[in-house]
Amino acid sequence: MPLGDVCSPCYTVIGRRPGECASCGQRRPITGRDDRQRLVCVCGPCVGDDHDWSCRSCGRVALPVADGNCAARVARERVDRLLSTGPGLLHPQLAPLRSLLLTEIETDPYPVLFWLYRAGWAALLGELAGTHDEITHAVLDALPPRRHIQYLRAVLVNAGILPRRDEDLDSTIPWLNEVLDGLPESTVAIVRPYAGVQAHQRQVDAPDVRRRLGY
Repeated sequence: MPLGDVCSPCYTVIGRRPGECASCGQRRPITGRDDRQRLVCVCGPCVGDDHDWSCRSCGRVALPVADGNCAARVARERVDRLLSTGPGLLHPQLAPLRSLLLTEIETDPYPVLFWLYRAGWAALLGELAGTHDEITHAVLDALPPRRHIQYLRAVLVNAGILPRRDEDLDSTIPWLNEVLDGLPESTVAIVRPYAGVQAHQRQVDAPDVRRRLGY
């Protein structure tokens, strides 16, 4: 860079956060120093650097992250691919989640890219989008109870895709099935009826249920 050698974290920050060049006024990565060689406030082209920071697809000036494309462009493409039932076919039920994610991408695409790469619930959502016409609580309940499934459920509820429910109550039976799987039948015969009755009683005792029943 015109300002000299920089470490990898600083290079990333410069690419992610374009600023207004003090010389030409354009919003670009600030990679050069002013005439006094003290303040880093000038873009590359104004100090003779011909490095192209623009996205090859949308033209946005930002750090390229894949095939010359900016993080926002890459994140949008990967969100659309994740939430699709096939090439170019968005799962209609997941449209509200797509809108929320695109809003986040415009603010800062990097957190969205991070969970696309790392989050187990994102991979599961992509699988469900490609195999289910409708994603419901029952579909999630049929899966082994794991933390990433709980997180996916919370995401879908907060996006308005799934209705809210009392997870402490409604997740009891799926959890019980997982616990009892593989135990001796004699043990299951004792535990399942007792635990099932307790779960039902907790549902009946819940305040909203009591109001509906009138007591």
